[in-house]
Amino acid sequence: MTDATLTSPMAGVRVLDCATFIAGPTCATFLGEFGAEVIKVELPKIGCPLRQFGTPTDGADSLPWMSESRNKKSLTLDLRKPEGAAILRDLVRQSDLLVENFPDIFDVQYTARLEEELDEIEEGKETWTQALGDFYKKFEKDLRYAAKHMENIKRMEKPTDEKCERCGSPLVIKWGKHGSFYACSSYDKEDPNSCNFTKENPINLPDLDSADVQETTQEEYCENCGRLMVLKRGRFGQFMACTGYPDCKTTRRLDQGKKVPDIPLDEPCPKCGRNLMIRHGRFGEFTACSGYPECKFVKQNFIGVKCPLCKDGDLVEKKARKGNTFYGCGNYPTCKFTSAYRPLAEKCPSCGGEYLVEKLLKSGPVIACPNKECDYERPVPGEAASAG
Repeated sequence: MTDATLTSPMAGVRVLDCATFIAGPTCATFLGEFGAEVIKVELPKIGCPLRQFGTPTDGADSLPWMSESRNKKSLTLDLRKPEGAAILRDLVRQSDLLVENFPDIFDVQYTARLEEELDEIEEGKETWTQALGDFYKKFEKDLRYAAKHMENIKRMEKPTDEKCERCGSPLVIKWGKHGSFYACSSYDKEDPNSCNFTKENPINLPDLDSADVQETTQEEYCENCGRLMVLKRGRFGQFMACTGYPDCKTTRRLDQGKKVPDIPLDEPCPKCGRNLMIRHGRFGEFTACSGYPECKFVKQNFIGVKCPLCKDGDLVEKKARKGNTFYGCGNYPTCKFTSAYRPLAEKCPSCGGEYLVEKLLKSGPVIACPNKECDYERPVPGEAASAG
């Protein structure tokens, strides 16, 4: 088994797909996308009805079948013969999940009858309300049966030997949209005063009975509280998170690498007197107080120009989320002045504007007026001399 397979959320799960029309096969296809092994059972000669449903391809199979059959292994079984039924029973015993249809509606003849009804509606021989009414009479009965007997995976839970850290009740393993987690067995959705304690489950494999602890070459500990970091899965992929959540919300994206250590400086903080440090954030290096979070001083990269908007703050060079440089007022958020180009403390000789900016054009760097109605522009002196 490859590393890529191990990280798939449904790696190690075997799904037996015996469904024959759209909803069931689509569900099995999605399970295959998440790493499950999906075995598609088809009838001899007839095959899956989706092979003939819709637009055919050069290979005779239809486009819907080409889509629904991806990530599946097909197996032909004649269930009317004892040996075929025996093989199916063995497959069911060896599988984790069986996907099937509502038997009296989605049979192998359903697609053919569906197309006939659509033709009759088009020709005016049958009304669409009558067709839907006949369909729903049968379907409503199956829905009632499914509501009573169908297994609710979200309510599945597995007892453990661990105790709740809040109330001492046994913990159970439950399933959510991002995998398994520990929860207090005394939790009652109808009782707001019941214990709602949960914690991360480091075992992040879907097969609860055969799950193994994920191997890691070296344990990683939270930089803020010292607790163990574990691998979690969210909407945007896997990430490392502190096991002390919700008390500690420290996380780290896997593509970030481990945190670069801070570099202490001899320069004192002008607010509290403690030493400043070079820290590393999402947008690169910055200098801040070592007393964070008590002291939130961050040393700004001033460019020596007063803000032309508020006339009080000094302009600062900053980094945007996309990594590009821009210039803003040091009094932000009181003053919201920003400029994409480096401002210069010089009035425009043409329109009298408060400042000029330095732009980098294809022809070379120029000094220009930021006023859109003013076309003042001149080359940067050093660049003009070198060009000549």
